[in-house]
Amino acid sequence: ATDFSGSGGNASFITGAGGSLKVGPTAGVADGKNLTFSKTAGTGSANIIFNGAELTTTTNLAATTTVDSSVKLTSDKNITINVNGDPGAVGASAGTLSNSGTITSSGAAAVINVKSTVAGNQKGGVTVTGTNGTISATGGGASVIRIETSTAGTTNVLDLNTTGGLVLDPGAAGSVELSSQCCSGSIVFRANQIVTVNTGASVAIRSPNIIFESLSGLTATAAATIVNIDNGIVCPTDPLNITAPSGSSAAITTAGGAINVANTFSGQDINFLTSAAGAATLNLNGGTVTSTVNGATGDTTLATNFTVSSDRAVTFNVNGGTMTNNGTIQSSILTGPGSVTVQSTGNLNFPTLGTINVSPTAVAGGAGGTINVLATAGALNIGNGTLTANGAIDGAGGAINIDAQTITVSAGSPLTLNANATSAGAAFNGGTVFVRAQAATGDITVGGAGAFNASATGAGNGGNGGTITMSAGRTLTVGAAGTLSVNATGANGSGGTINLSASNNAAANGTLTVTPALSANGTGTGAGGALNITNNSSAVTA
Repeated sequence: ATDFSGSGGNASFITGAGGSLKVGPTAGVADGKNLTFSKTAGTGSANIIFNGAELTTTTNLAATTTVDSSVKLTSDKNITINVNGDPGAVGASAGTLSNSGTITSSGAAAVINVKSTVAGNQKGGVTVTGTNGTISATGGGASVIRIETSTAGTTNVLDLNTTGGLVLDPGAAGSVELSSQCCSGSIVFRANQIVTVNTGASVAIRSPNIIFESLSGLTATAAATIVNIDNGIVCPTDPLNITAPSGSSAAITTAGGAINVANTFSGQDINFLTSAAGAATLNLNGGTVTSTVNGATGDTTLATNFTVSSDRAVTFNVNGGTMTNNGTIQSSILTGPGSVTVQSTGNLNFPTLGTINVSPTAVAGGAGGTINVLATAGALNIGNGTLTANGAIDGAGGAINIDAQTITVSAGSPLTLNANATSAGAAFNGGTVFVRAQAATGDITVGGAGAFNASATGAGNGGNGGTITMSAGRTLTVGAAGTLSVNATGANGSGGTINLSASNNAAANGTLTVTPALSANGTGTGAGGALNITNNSSAVTA
């Protein structure tokens, strides 16, 4: 141990231009000794200042670098804290930063980097512990706070295991990066611990495996801060796996900034997984949520019992791949309806719909939200089941939009689309259901196996029916078992509108067949609705 005297609670080490400030083992030889920045006894705080050149500290062989409580480790330049694991260890090894104080740089556009430089599988991990620690950059500009494992080797772990959480403050134009990008690398947010980012333009969480334990997560408190989650740029063979705690929940929260999830390699997957067999929820709140994969083999899968929940709109870009929802996608906004979009720039396979919830969460309910399934430049293969955008308690029906070049519904039961109003007495109108197959071979069938049914009914005294539109590029068939309902269901409501059209593609010459009786009935003093049936060809309309 070395004691340094100072005045006013400060101990300073200053070098001129071209100098260096390095703290670590004698002559750079790995000795496995711990490094501690502490203060003498007393209640005051202490500043340990390294100015004039970049500060580099190093511990090796899985030793610990510690910044004690009430200690501020400061520099006016970049700070690098090397915490290296033991390359000769049996099994995994990580260096540790235990920060219960403050690590800060006042340099303009400073970089504060906590990292491991050890090569070797499982040997380049980094563990962050300590109680209520802070890392900050106060000099302005595009400062960076980066905590990262070694990219050499595989299966390195960034273990965020603090007590009371960790505060990262890079400045308004700065950024934060939490990174374990090696193949099979992982970032673990330990139970009950929240990483708080108080300022910054962006936060990047980069690893093939991102694991949230119970009640863990990250909170970005500045309105401009965007959170980007991806698997990094090191390992093109790894999917992005995001694991939530079974029997509990975890959260990423912003103050309005977007939350973006992406696999950076074309053809690789995004998987939302549970840690065990029980239900698990990942709350993504505060900003719009967008998940993106690319390529025909780039799929997005929600595991059974997994819930992605947001208080903003949620979009899954499945560009040429497959969306499999074995769990729940929830977009529920306290002040209004939610929105969920599943879309592709090419073909879209959506064989398993799971549960999609766009109902409002207000106690008094409200209007139903919006569900979009879009493959406007390709073919849509969609599973059967039910998509629901009904009003809740007292609320109008929402909207369901399905739009593609061609649409194929899985064999078996129909795909039922509901956008109904709900009422305890007051007038609420039905919503809208829109289905379009644009191509010259775009056919739509209503009723029966591998077909659609739809409902957009009004509710309450004076609640009117909604609108259902079925628009086929070629042939539209409403079979005997088909159901299209836009009736008013309460007193004195007007009927809604049913629009049926075929041969909407100029290259098509399709048929339009309607077998069952269709109605758009009003009730009481309400008017009847409208049935609009159009075939833009010379073929038979029956």
